[in-house]
Amino acid sequence: MEGYDSPEYWEQKYQNKEHTEEWYYSYQQLKQIITPHFNKTDKVLCVGNGTSSFPVELNADFKPELIISTDISASAVEQMQKFASEKVKFVVDDALHMNLQDQFDVVFDKGCFDAISTSANRDQVISQYINEIQRVLKQGGKYIMVSYGKPYTRVGHFGKQWDTQIVQIPDKAPSGERGFAYIFQLIKQQ
Repeated sequence: MEGYDSPEYWEQKYQNKEHTEEWYYSYQQLKQIITPHFNKTDKVLCVGNGTSSFPVELNADFKPELIISTDISASAVEQMQKFASEKVKFVVDDALHMNLQDQFDVVFDKGCFDAISTSANRDQVISQYINEIQRVLKQGGKYIMVSYGKPYTRVGHFGKQWDTQIVQIPDKAPSGERGFAYIFQLIKQQ
């Protein structure tokens, strides 16, 4: 996972791509587990989205009020602009220093936490990321994270202000990786 915490890595990765690419699981693979956590009135932030079609498929299938999808790579966001609509926006933004001032009902993360956790300053970077998630998430809002990290390596980073539920996904990811992935649902307490 070397370089996953580097903006340059992601820009180089997406610079010459012309198709969507899923990390871990596609929307269709997660749909049964994920959609019960969304409401049609939700404002959703998909953080570190890359070129995943997740926000487009979530909108087509579930139609929340608004989906804003961010990535640090301008190339990834540019590629995804062709899927933008009134309810689905793609924005260049750094998950560690978000420019967004919105308050979201749901923040969805499919691999962003895993990528930043490869940083040499891991604990500091994760703390900064969680602070940004808390800042943009409404009270009672949900942070939904899909991760290959074992629960004991993830849950300790979240304080007591989060109500946590974990679902294990014992399936094979599209990348061919084997093992277990987890869906963490963390609800921001008051």
